[in-house]
Amino acid sequence: VIRSPLQARALYSLRHVKRHLSSITDSQSSSLATQPFQRLVETLKSSTQTCTIIESSCGGLISSSLMSVPGSSRVYFGGTVAYSTKRAGKLLCGDEELHDRLLKSTSPAASDDDKMMIVGVEEHLSEETKAYIQSKVKWTQEAALSYCKHMDTDFAIAEGGATGPTFHPEGMKAGFAVLAVAGRRSGQDDVEILAQKLVLSTHGDREMNMRLYADAAAELCVEAMNIANPSIEMTTEQPDTHQVQSTNVTDKLYLDRSSHLRSDAEAMKELYNRSDAQHVIVKGASEVLFGSDDQLSLPTLEQPFLGTLFETGDAKEEALENRTFLGRLGDEQTPLFAMYLPEDTNVSSDSNSSYFANTRSRAPMLSPLHNEIALTATAYVNWRDSHRFCTRCGSPVEFVQGGTCAKCTSGHMAWPRQDPSIIVLVTNAESTHALLARSPRHPSYLYTALAGFVEPGENME
Repeated sequence: VIRSPLQARALYSLRHVKRHLSSITDSQSSSLATQPFQRLVETLKSSTQTCTIIESSCGGLISSSLMSVPGSSRVYFGGTVAYSTKRAGKLLCGDEELHDRLLKSTSPAASDDDKMMIVGVEEHLSEETKAYIQSKVKWTQEAALSYCKHMDTDFAIAEGGATGPTFHPEGMKAGFAVLAVAGRRSGQDDVEILAQKLVLSTHGDREMNMRLYADAAAELCVEAMNIANPSIEMTTEQPDTHQVQSTNVTDKLYLDRSSHLRSDAEAMKELYNRSDAQHVIVKGASEVLFGSDDQLSLPTLEQPFLGTLFETGDAKEEALENRTFLGRLGDEQTPLFAMYLPEDTNVSSDSNSSYFANTRSRAPMLSPLHNEIALTATAYVNWRDSHRFCTRCGSPVEFVQGGTCAKCTSGHMAWPRQDPSIIVLVTNAESTHALLARSPRHPSYLYTALAGFVEPGENME
């Protein structure tokens, strides 16, 4: 029983939370064709090689993830889900001897090579758990070797493990998977185990573990390909033809805050005059300019659209003069500024679908980078609006160091206050349920993790 002084509280299944989030933001829902699988398919295609799959606890996720990448039909012959070894005999390519070997591999006995797989983690596992993992080591070896031969492919991926949320071995609290990749080395006909890996999870969330194991299997297969033929050309960049996987350019960007430049007057002057500088447009105290549901609109001085936001040229000059320097974007180091506009600003009809929306409620839907810069820009604009006079002597202030520092006529300087706060996810021991709460100011359907500010002298807990 979980008791809380919170007036509104709810115990939600993590699975329900994930499904709810994915239903309200399709653009951010996870794609089957994750980057490891895109890379695997592209590498197989570029080397004209093939693979097959036999999986257990992933339940077909490895196969479906590979098949969801366009062009996978050229490299994937098909596979098998052998969830129950005891009853999967008829699914194993009609190979009764393989079925017998897989059944024998589930016995408690393990070879020295099998035991090598869990060196370094033995102190965390019960004897029964270690024996269970060791059985999967042998199971995946036998399955990968046989499937590579039966399907006559260049490589075969085998996976066996446990996903959760409940486990049969005594003392087992989190999932695991053993992965093996069999294949032929360049210029050789014999099939061998090229790579094998133990993946240990930290929780018992079934769906998250299946995704973890599947991605690890794709990564291991690429490693095995390199072992089989070190001269093979590895695909490092993801293809841009896949329509489901996000191709958001901000995934490759980052915000370099460049705080060392703020006190360099010449450097700041140059940055402020850059025509390619991008701008986070903040209207009033709480709205920013969006270009789409998950992206901000970041107009530059070169774009005519920026001028349409101002009624007069004087208003534009004032806004440009009072910009706040947020940093530089990506390797190209493009300057980024926050620009304040009055509350009554409207977007013109030729804005290419740009619109203003509330920062606090909409920022979580943005990409990580745009979330960061939207909140940073809004915070600076609000701080500057509420700190026009010195808090020590009452004198008027001017904003220096790129607008990030307030300096009064008496020489006192001040920076935005940092209020420590925490946000936590309270879960049960198996990480299958979480305690969420609803603030009275939120809609009836909105529950969140627990969060709060830390008062002076108060610890985080």
